[in-house]
Amino acid sequence: MSLVRIIDITWLLISIFALGIANAQDQKNTFPVVSWQKYKSVDGRFSIEFPSNPVTKITHQESVIGHITNHVFESKTSIGRFTMDYSDLPGFAVAFTGNDTIYSHARGGLLKKTLGKVQSSKDILFHGHSGKYLIYDIPQAPDKAKFVGQAYIFLIDKRLYIVNAISPSTTPTLLGNYFLNSLRFY
Repeated sequence: MSLVRIIDITWLLISIFALGIANAQDQKNTFPVVSWQKYKSVDGRFSIEFPSNPVTKITHQESVIGHITNHVFESKTSIGRFTMDYSDLPGFAVAFTGNDTIYSHARGGLLKKTLGKVQSSKDILFHGHSGKYLIYDIPQAPDKAKFVGQAYIFLIDKRLYIVNAISPSTTPTLLGNYFLNSLRFY
């Protein structure tokens, strides 16, 4: 091999190495490193990974279908807001209204709470459970980054689960998908 050829190959390898470092640095700046923590709720019969220890809140409300207790587990970080929410619905309400009506009300409540506008919605089968997958846009506030929401909604027996990830529009599928797909039911 000639000396010129060796120098050319050496410069090529150095250039590829330098581009690899620059690309890794760009991805590091774009996608923050998150140390996901597994959270398990025995009463809720689920586990999921949050980017920080979730805050738990329990609310009670009276509705036309009766008393409802809502359990919310929420992690707010610089990379977004991640929530796991479940409510036990009265059995007659589930039988009387049907799954589609319950999914519709859950979706409407989520969009109202977040001021979201639907991008897409589809039926899913997740670890043997039928549900809905929703992607929605959140209005951009002045001087703030644009955010996108992703949610799974499941009705398992009489329990309604809403799993929601709101993250910057630059990383929604990476962060949201990781959070949503870390869910396991027991």
